[in-house]
Amino acid sequence: MQLGGLVASAGINIGLAVIFYSLYSIFRKQRTNVNVYFPRYVLRQKNVFKTDRFKLASLVPSAGWIQRALQPSEEEIIASCGLDAAVLLRIFIFSMRFFAICTLIGVGILAPLNYTDNQVSHASQIGLLFDSLDLFTISNISNGSNRLWIHLAALYVISFSAYWLLHMEYKHVTQKRLEVLSTARPQPDQYTVLVRSIPRESQEESYSASIDRFFSQYHPHTYLSHQMVIRDWRVVRKKQTLESLVKEIERLKQIAPHERPTCRDGWLGLFGSKVDQLEFKSRKFEELFDDFREGQRELQNNGEAELPSAFVSFKSRWGAAMAAQTQQAENPMAWVTDWAPEPRDVYWPNLSIPLLLSKLYAIGVWVAVFAIILTFVIPVGLVQTIAQLENLRKWFPAIKIVLKIPGIKSVITGYLPSVLLSLLLYIVPSLMLFLSKVEGHVSRSTQEREAARKVFFFLVGNVFFISSLSGSLIDQLYAGFSEPKNIPNQLAIYVPRQSTFFITYILTTGWTGFSTEILQLGIFLLNFIKVRILGKTTFDETDTISLPYYRALPSVLLFILLGLMYAVLAPLLLPFLLIYLVFGYIVYRNQVLFVYEPSYETSGQFWPHVHSSVIFALVLMQITFIGVFGVKQKPNASILTIFLPFITLFFDNYCKSRFVPIFANLSMETTMKKDTEDEKSGAKDELLQCIQGSYKHPALQSLDLRKSDADDNTDLLLPETPV
Repeated sequence: MQLGGLVASAGINIGLAVIFYSLYSIFRKQRTNVNVYFPRYVLRQKNVFKTDRFKLASLVPSAGWIQRALQPSEEEIIASCGLDAAVLLRIFIFSMRFFAICTLIGVGILAPLNYTDNQVSHASQIGLLFDSLDLFTISNISNGSNRLWIHLAALYVISFSAYWLLHMEYKHVTQKRLEVLSTARPQPDQYTVLVRSIPRESQEESYSASIDRFFSQYHPHTYLSHQMVIRDWRVVRKKQTLESLVKEIERLKQIAPHERPTCRDGWLGLFGSKVDQLEFKSRKFEELFDDFREGQRELQNNGEAELPSAFVSFKSRWGAAMAAQTQQAENPMAWVTDWAPEPRDVYWPNLSIPLLLSKLYAIGVWVAVFAIILTFVIPVGLVQTIAQLENLRKWFPAIKIVLKIPGIKSVITGYLPSVLLSLLLYIVPSLMLFLSKVEGHVSRSTQEREAARKVFFFLVGNVFFISSLSGSLIDQLYAGFSEPKNIPNQLAIYVPRQSTFFITYILTTGWTGFSTEILQLGIFLLNFIKVRILGKTTFDETDTISLPYYRALPSVLLFILLGLMYAVLAPLLLPFLLIYLVFGYIVYRNQVLFVYEPSYETSGQFWPHVHSSVIFALVLMQITFIGVFGVKQKPNASILTIFLPFITLFFDNYCKSRFVPIFANLSMETTMKKDTEDEKSGAKDELLQCIQGSYKHPALQSLDLRKSDADDNTDLLLPETPV
């Protein structure tokens, strides 16, 4: 890619970002958009605007929202949004600190060092074309040059800086997790264990009786009660239909009788006499409600509907910890226990999958993931060829005329490939989330963590490797097969040159991507249709959205990998990455405070995945430099680099031993302290009474006809007026 392509991409993305951020600062001040940009306020029935009067200032872009987003402290964010949201922001904090160090080393030392070497003249002699940015990469260093020792020193400094910051962040997140667990109000999941693969002594014995017998015998002092998982989703579907009818009836009641719409009471609403729609919906509700109650009574008396899974509650956290963290039977495949997710986090359909079958599903899902990765290799590789003018002229001769138009060549080679790649990859997170559901995970939080893991591996394979090699290995495929010994040379020369493409990818996915994230264009248009066309002014809890960790995490982790890979190879990428991280930090602070309502809380359980991904990126960077120094004819530097991956793996093993158990288990010390506090408070009996019905299957839950009291939710620490 020529320098003009990078300039064109930067200009377009900066322009779009300015426009989108300006539109956001205007749209958020309009009262009709409160459901889009302040749904957490509306959910708690708080007044966002101090006055109803229109002000001309509301049509003027401003940056006051940035100050509002940066005001709350981390403790306030944890109290309002949960530790998961705070941990996401800690990823940006870690990345900004780390890449600030890398930028100082790369831009301040390595880039001038690369530029002042004389490899350009040598490269031109063998027919390689360098654009101006390649002068600042390691490709411009002469083979065997002593300057490579400085690159080795920089590699060591960057690696040990990563160890230091990773350990500091892991320790900080762990401390916050322990603080949250020690100060959290009593919750059902703290006393409840999910039990699967429940055996029976005979076919006549029910699973419910088997649970009572087993836990009364082996946990006699702590066992409290249990809730069975059942197999009947017909009743659940009826309940969902009734809930939607309740919302529709509430909406119709707010309409004056003479303005209320009518409908026909016949087949599909196409035949029969016209009746008041409220009357018709109410009559339909009564009929369906009777059917729903009858279905519930049949389920309660039908032992055959029970599945070999149940939520078992205990009288203390200590008792739950003993059951969840120990093997219950001699056969490890029977009475399998684990901590229960939050009631709102349970994904009930997957509880009907036998435990052994879910293991087979997991194998099939990972086969499908690798198949998807291989399937996307071809389109991703084709996108990369657009950046090569020679390929475009060869495959599309007619494009020569278009390329003569001023500026078009720069747009096609600089901006278009990154946009096409972003669009191509848009469906991947949703696809991986679907596969994670098929995999059999019983909580939505686990599904999102596993989906994030799959998306990250997909991005590493298709965005990093394919994009890095398509500009060199694909173009030089014939030379590589005819002379395999030249492949390391091709990689050493051409991989650094892909830094210009990744800069444009950062600009498109990051700078413009974050502006579209905060603008919420799709939800904005949907809200416009509801308010302006359909006349819907009421707010529904279903209008709130939760933070899509399975989309946000992999993208940030990919850019961390890119920053590590190019910190020494092509350091001019680092300032663009640093700006991306600053934008991301501000945008996601704004979103978790104002927009995203947590749908679950895991107290930062996805941080070990973040740590492992950064470790993977570090090892990949270090292994790459073993080859780079070899290609650059500096064998002593390669030998000294070999130690780094082993140091990284040793550090990772230490972190796993020191921190990971805290994320997997609850200590006896913590549970006993909390149980003692409950005993002293005198509210334990009332608490245990509430716990017993928390995990009732949706088919057996009563239909709540009351409007939810949103004021009981955690208070928000937000400004009163959007600026």
